Amino acid sequence: MDDCAESTITTTATLEVTKVATVQDVNGNSQNDPGDIINYNIRVENKGNVTDADPNDCCLNLPVVLYNSMVNPFINYKIAGSIWYQGESNQERAVEYEYLLKGLIEDWRKNWDSLKLPFYLVQLANYRKENKVPKESKWAEVRESQAKVAQLKNVDLITAIDIGDADDIHPKNKKDVGKRLAKLAMHYQYDGELQKSPEYKSYTIDKNKVIIEINTFGSNLKCSNKYGYLRGFAIAGENGKFVWAKAYIKNNNQVVVYSKDITYPKFVRYAWSDNPGTLDLVNTDHLPVLPFRTDTFELSTAKERYFFSPHRF
Repeated sequence: MDDCAESTITTTATLEVTKVATVQDVNGNSQNDPGDIINYNIRVENKGNVTDADPNDCCLNLPVVLYNSMVNPFINYKIAGSIWYQGESNQERAVEYEYLLKGLIEDWRKNWDSLKLPFYLVQLANYRKENKVPKESKWAEVRESQAKVAQLKNVDLITAIDIGDADDIHPKNKKDVGKRLAKLAMHYQYDGELQKSPEYKSYTIDKNKVIIEINTFGSNLKCSNKYGYLRGFAIAGENGKFVWAKAYIKNNNQVVVYSKDITYPKFVRYAWSDNPGTLDLVNTDHLPVLPFRTDTFELSTAKERYFFSPHRF
């Protein structure tokens, strides 16, 4: 280590990145994200004490470096599946993250010669201060990308949106994360009971209310607070300006959302925030409903794409 600490590291490589991910959806159909092939000629020199280097200036953050050093050496070992808990540093390109993660899954399955290799994802935890009014959220966009990836065969996810820490990007509560992941593994690989977070299915508009139908996967919806309040909902009319909404459980799989300020509602968002605060909508297994939106507005990171820079993650 001492010999390396004062050395000069020079890396020269040509990297070809294809922004096309071919994967299979839940029906086995190929899904492609069209893009361009980009060639990068990379040369990096780090001099001096590596331990004092700015991690953003270090070659460890260059494309393929971490993979070649930390994943590739294990390809000849048999594995039963993979847990993927990451996404925070991709918030600036949250929409693109869907295709990056799909590409990673496809690549790992190919390298391990297992097209059915299970992947269990961890949806980003709640982080930062709560918003006083509804607004756009890059972390919510990452969570949506993660949920889309979970629609692939042999891929599923748990959410950590209720067990994070507003002041810590790496929350300490990993015990509940592990328990939720274990429930997925026990079901899919050991024929255990399915216990997973409910997720959005569809919506209908009834006068000044929006009725949300939730896929509960055999469980029932419940409110975790004694007053019956469901926090975390926002509603908007045709103009797309969201305001906080009131909501209540109608039956085992439906939620009614409304606001006195929106006479003709069109869209609903739930837990659409870096940190949506306390969430009360859970199932009988005490697992939170996944965040969602009913609108199809272009997201804030939709046009952001990866470009190479040694100073950028």
